[in-house]
Amino acid sequence: MKVFKSGADFAFENYGSAKVNYSEEFESILKIIADKGSYIVWREKWLAYSPAKNKSGHLILDENASVAAMRHELQHLIDDESYGFPGLGWYMQYPAIYRQLKFRGYLAELSFAREKKDFDLARQIIENMRVRRFELLEY
Repeated sequence: MKVFKSGADFAFENYGSAKVNYSEEFESILKIIADKGSYIVWREKWLAYSPAKNKSGHLILDENASVAAMRHELQHLIDDESYGFPGLGWYMQYPAIYRQLKFRGYLAELSFAREKKDFDLARQIIENMRVRRFELLEY
C-alpha cells in the first residue's frame, strides 16, 4: 500500500492542536470521516490519506494535528469519494487528476490561513506545496 506522508503541519505552531483549540471542528471532522465509512489511524508526526480501491481509504493523523492539516487530509477523502474510490493505481494512470486532488488538499489548508489572515502561514503552505509537487509528481 502506498501512502504519501507529509508531516508538515505549519499551522500547529501558532494555532495548536485541533483537538484542543478547535474541538467543535475536530469533532465535526471526525463525524464526517466516520459518515464516509473511513477511519483514522493515529500516528505521531504523520499526516496522510491512503486511498483504497472501491471503498473509502483511511487517514493517518497525528493526534495533535492542527485543524488546517485535518482539513487538508479530509479534502483528500472527499475528493477520492467524488471519483468513486478508484484506488491509487487509477490516480497514477491519470496524473492530471492526481495533481488536481493534491492541489485541492493544499487549498483546504490555505482557506484556514486566509480565515486567520495569516499570510506567513499561507506562504509556508504554498512553499510546501511546491516542494511536495516535485517529490510526488516529479515536475
